[in-house]
Amino acid sequence: MNILEIMKLAVENLLSFKFRSFLTMLGIIMGIASVVLLSSLGSGFQAKILDDAKDSVNSLISVRINSKYYQEKKVKSSDLFNLTDAKKLSKIDVVDKALIDIENGFYEPVSQKNFMISGANDDYFDVFNKKILKGYKFIRQNDNVIIISENTAKKLFDKENPIGKEIKLNNYNDDIVGKFKVIGVYNGNLDKTSEIFGDNIPLEALVPFEVLDRLNYNREKKYENIILKPKDNKNLKEKIDIIKKYLETRGSKKDMYEVKPISEQFNEITGILNKIGLFINLVASIAIIVGGIGVMNIMLVSVKERITEIGLRKAIGAKNKDIMIQFLIETVILTLFGGLIGIVLGYILALIVGSVVKVLPILEFKVVIISFIISSLTGIIFGIYPAKQAAKLSPMEALRKE
Repeated sequence: MNILEIMKLAVENLLSFKFRSFLTMLGIIMGIASVVLLSSLGSGFQAKILDDAKDSVNSLISVRINSKYYQEKKVKSSDLFNLTDAKKLSKIDVVDKALIDIENGFYEPVSQKNFMISGANDDYFDVFNKKILKGYKFIRQNDNVIIISENTAKKLFDKENPIGKEIKLNNYNDDIVGKFKVIGVYNGNLDKTSEIFGDNIPLEALVPFEVLDRLNYNREKKYENIILKPKDNKNLKEKIDIIKKYLETRGSKKDMYEVKPISEQFNEITGILNKIGLFINLVASIAIIVGGIGVMNIMLVSVKERITEIGLRKAIGAKNKDIMIQFLIETVILTLFGGLIGIVLGYILALIVGSVVKVLPILEFKVVIISFIISSLTGIIFGIYPAKQAAKLSPMEALRKE
């Protein structure tokens, strides 16, 4: 009996019991749909968090104190940066601008919203590629004024014009920090991410450097981090080597400073998110295993129900391997079609859930391929035992059944 005839018999048998075939596929459908749903939402979520932020910091270079010396308490005051150091770094041939990187957390007592406040000057908007959408930039560095992100304006003032309004800030010891007049609105890094996490993400805002120094009680005006904007995006590694060589001339240790692209920090975040996604998909894959066990169970029942058919076929010349191949093909067909339906269903569910949580799901090609491979392997692994049981039956079983 050739393989085409066996496949034809397998298909005819499955079509003869449409409802049972569908129920057999259901476990595989739900398992694959779960994997596709979670992986698509995870990829879309990751893209939403990282893409916009990456655009604004893609070519920037971070210069900071080496963390190991902080742990060993070997950082001296002279190792920290000041404004003069930032100016010197900005004069390196490969550097366009150098920006002191300082921030701190506060909260607004009326709305109970958390804030992440960054120190800024005119260079801040150029370095981070930010634009003023309403209002204007800082005029003086010692005024109690604030520029808020677009999302912050929406959260605090809804559709009202925030320009001219006041924001009261407290520190986390509940001490009053002061009132700040809103003079501008800009496009923030976390605006889109806030759509997902809501109030769990601090609201973004900017105040003048000198004001944040005062709020941080930084009388010495010493800083741990500097952000460098290179003159172009070419040969970033070579530029980093030049900056490292310059920094070797200062600091109490030769490797006192870490110099690396800011984009590496996003790669680290991506790695963490990928591990979380992998764990979630492994958990979802349990549903596929349960579905596979269900397929095996139904096929074993099918063997018992078709004893007469199997015995008669063997009596007229069908070989053990023909019977085994037929049952294996039936199982693989069920799991493959279940996998296909699961992929489609999973992505539809991802679109529905994504519209609610405001995430555009991304179905990666590798997920589709892996889903088909899992479906095929499930059919083969869980179909072998029922197929062997069917192949073991002898023609005499059919006579006894009758």
